Amino acid sequence: MKKLTLCILIFIFLGCENIVSEPSELALGKWGGEQIVMNVTESQINFSWGCAFGEINEKVILKDGKMNVIGQYKRGMGIMPADPALWPKWQSARYEGILQGKTLAIKVVLIDGNIDLGNFSVTLGQEEKIFYCL
Repeated sequence: MKKLTLCILIFIFLGCENIVSEPSELALGKWGGEQIVMNVTESQINFSWGCAFGEINEKVILKDGKMNVIGQYKRGMGIMPADPALWPKWQSARYEGILQGKTLAIKVVLIDGNIDLGNFSVTLGQEEKIFYCL
């Protein structure tokens, strides 16, 4: 019985090792989730959170259902200071994601300081549920 189990495991491992999916693209349109909305166009992706914004200014190609791209992130503010030097600035961010069906799980990390901004989930065609800062 142990030999049979071992043979099955070896077959599964060797058989699955060579499975590689073709590169794919995210579906165009609006993807919504809790405190996030993502809009995918032919040439870019825009994100909006309750009090922050993000963008990826390139066409994103998924490999094996995964994305790992550099984009931009900018936190928002309620009342903007009069001095533009104090306004939030765009920062480089890494957007990592895994697509499963019509749902994309996303992790956002600021590159400077390796600051993890959190994990989010968006689903194609779903309405977002966002409370915007004032």
